Amino acid sequence: MKYCKVYFFLLFWVSTACLNGQDTHFTNYHFTPLTVNPAYTGAFYGSYRVGGIYKDNYTLAKNANGYHTINVFADAPIIKGFRSTDWIGIGVETNQFSYTGSTKNDERNPEKYSFNWTNFKISGAYHFSLNKKQTRVLTLGVQMNMSSINFNDEGLKNLNNTRYSIATGLADPDMTRFLSSVTKQTTNSAQARANYRDFSTGLLFVDKTKSRELRFGFALEGITRPEYAGRDTSRANTSVAPFRKPLGLHIHGEYEMILNKTTRIIPAVYYYSLGVANALNVNGRIKYLINPEKDVTLVGGAGLRNFRQAILLFGAEFGNYQLGGSFDFDLSESAIASGGFHGFEIGLIYKGLIHKKPKTTPIILCPRI
Repeated sequence: MKYCKVYFFLLFWVSTACLNGQDTHFTNYHFTPLTVNPAYTGAFYGSYRVGGIYKDNYTLAKNANGYHTINVFADAPIIKGFRSTDWIGIGVETNQFSYTGSTKNDERNPEKYSFNWTNFKISGAYHFSLNKKQTRVLTLGVQMNMSSINFNDEGLKNLNNTRYSIATGLADPDMTRFLSSVTKQTTNSAQARANYRDFSTGLLFVDKTKSRELRFGFALEGITRPEYAGRDTSRANTSVAPFRKPLGLHIHGEYEMILNKTTRIIPAVYYYSLGVANALNVNGRIKYLINPEKDVTLVGGAGLRNFRQAILLFGAEFGNYQLGGSFDFDLSESAIASGGFHGFEIGLIYKGLIHKKPKTTPIILCPRI
């Protein structure tokens, strides 16, 4: 009961935060554990885990092809730690975000613009068991992220060769400065590229009993504040600070309540911020075991993100597989452009278990027998 009070206090506190950011992460973040917190690396029962998720946003919006994101990961608990009850996990993850669209200027035909962001992450975690049964575990995780950004802004230039904002149509000096700072493919090209390396760290606490399981953690990304690009050499004043990645914060928690042999209820919260952008996902899921013999469980749920999108969660668990999806529906003024449909996701996770063959001593029978 004590942990339940702490959880709901956290839920209320985060819910009252100022939220003005954009949709930056997955709705069904349960299928991207290494993105949420590097401490989730190796935090499961099994020999290895592989998974992936696909996200599509704003495909129905006018003059846009939508945002598309693909995430694939793999992790495993590889060796024991300094104590017999501790263990170490390692993992890898790759993520690709892409966006293409078109814009129209009264003085010319529509032009295309595109944005691609690809990253590769390597993570490790040390799981420190707080008791012999490994039901209470504190985990420290670290992660290295190598990212590449490619941007083609031909459709976002006016006749004065100045970039303008997609939302307002006005000149955007920050975008112009950024594109003049990064490496150009050719002298007259509108395509730009930037690379950077980032580090993240996080803590995770897990407490299990026969009737419930508490999972709570937080993580920081961008702790080295890497540069997106070099200084703007096109300006006379080269002392202007370069673009740096802002510090990111992740806070997440869920409280799984086991009601009986077939039913579980899991309220959860995930808060994420990166600079001025932030997002809050408050959701709840119900798991119902419909076939105990074949180990088939149905999953359903709902939630809100930033109190501007309604979330519908669905999925199934069968054996070592977890399948899940989600639909997002706009509740704000953006529903006019999107038609009310914000996007969808589909994800899959497989947990493998490698059984070691027991070593047996051969028995040699006496010839007389």
